[in-house]
Amino acid sequence: MPLNNQQFLNRLAVLTDPSLLCDILDISTEDIIERFEDYIEDYMKVLREAYDVDIEIDYEEEEIDG
Repeated sequence: MPLNNQQFLNRLAVLTDPSLLCDILDISTEDIIERFEDYIEDYMKVLREAYDVDIEIDYEEEEIDG
């Protein structure tokens, strides 16, 4: 018997690879950040520590070099 929608979503949440899910849904990390910006702001300190990206980068220079 197939799972109902909620059961399917619960199973998907446990089993899915985030990168693959983004690919299938055709969304980017930028889309996620934009959608959950207020939630992300609540965890800004944790995210800064986890990703150590709290530096200013000149993206124009990076694109030229890349």
